Parts: sequence; C-alpha cells; structure tokens
Amino acid sequence: MRGIAFQRVSKIMRRSPLIYSSMDTISTLIGGLYETGSREALVTYDERIGLVTLRDLLGVSHPERTLIKDVAKSVPSLSAEATVLDAVELMISNKIRAAPVLSGEEVLGIVSEVEIMNALPESESFSKILCEEVMREVDISINVNDKISTARSIMRKYGIDYLLVLNEEGALRGVITVRSIVFNF
Repeated sequence: MRGIAFQRVSKIMRRSPLIYSSMDTISTLIGGLYETGSREALVTYDERIGLVTLRDLLGVSHPERTLIKDVAKSVPSLSAEATVLDAVELMISNKIRAAPVLSGEEVLGIVSEVEIMNALPESESFSKILCEEVMREVDISINVNDKISTARSIMRKYGIDYLLVLNEEGALRGVITVRSIVFNF
C-alpha cells in the first residue's frame, strides 16, 4: 500500500476532467456526465473552483432551469506534487469523493475515488485483504415496488449513492444507483 499512498497525484489523476462554468445549467452538466461516464465535474467561478457530483444532483427538480452555481460546492484543491495519501486525507476530511489538481489557478486534472481504486491493484498487500475485513453492514434498502422518488429521498437523507433493492421476501433483486436516477431525469 505504501507504493500507492506515496505516489504523486499527477501519476493517477484524470487529465481531462469535465469543467463547467458556474452559470451553465444542470441539464448541460448531466449531458456531459452521461456522455463521459463521469461521476463528477469541476465548476469554475471567478476566484475559486467547485465540484458537483451525481449525488448533488438528486436534489434538483428542474435541471433545465437550475444553474450549476446553485448546486456546486467549493472544494479544496491539490497540487500535482501531493501524494495519493494527501488526496485521500483531503477527501475524507472534507467529505468529498474527488478533488481538483491545480498548478496555480490552472486546472491540471482531477483525482477521485475511482482513480485511487484503479491504482490499488498495483499494491501487493491489497491482494491479501479479504472483503469481509472491509465490508460494512447494509441496513438501508428499498423494496422493488417502492417509487424512485422514495429511493431519491433515502439517498439524499443518508448521503449514499446506491440502495439495495429487495423483493417482498427480503431477497436481493438488484441495486439502484444515484447514476441511474439522475440519468433518468
């Protein structure tokens, strides 16, 4: 794990992040996220940078009329020389799943949980960790007959990106994700 933790962010970051103006509409952003398969986009303001994630979009009722500035949150950034461990600590302490990588005011890229997870297989010790050692109990689920609006409300309330979908007998039928809800606006 040390090999990944102390790698430079510049080695694993996504170099072509989605970047939108704070004055663009949410529908424009959703189109870009859908086309690229991204889960987040950076937002430029006059003097700061923001982030919008799929989860942030769950609260939007009128994506064609809502401006990104009304949804985006200002986030701290990383330098290209920061380590992956620095990125993880920044994401955890700020409760974000991605962070922009800047050189001065220039956006070089973005590092997210996806890039970090993609780097983990390089770690020899990672292959020795069992799922049961890191898994968490799932105590929030939804019934197959519940409405999407119920799933959306639960995700917003608990700040989660997915829900297990169970049938009447409590057997797993699938998973509903924030992505599937947002892209079905």
